[in-house]
Amino acid sequence: MQKNYISLTVGAILVIIFGFMLFTFQVRQTEVAIKTQFGKVIVKENKAGIKPGFHFRWPWPINKVQKFDNRLQSSESAFAQKSTRQGETILIKTFVNWKIDEDNPLEFFKSSGGASTKAKTDLQ
Repeated sequence: MQKNYISLTVGAILVIIFGFMLFTFQVRQTEVAIKTQFGKVIVKENKAGIKPGFHFRWPWPINKVQKFDNRLQSSESAFAQKSTRQGETILIKTFVNWKIDEDNPLEFFKSSGGASTKAKTDLQ
């Protein structure tokens, strides 16, 4: 009888923890997130971005959460050889720093589909 009670308690605790993990998500300080419901972005108070902290959601396939790193991102191009009007050859290399807007990550999501690699190739 005692063994059955212990295993029932442990099982109930595991079910509660698993349920909590299904219905919550965390956005870290260095992230911004967008929540979609059946593929459509949920906009609250004219903002689609979700600030850092714990938040509730419905499990997949109802809600899906896309997280983006909102720290400063860097991208650089390869050296390109160009000629000036005077006939001199120069080497050009470009550096780009960019950051996702914390208040409106929806623009980044629409333009790149949420993929940072696509954003980097678009910049080049």
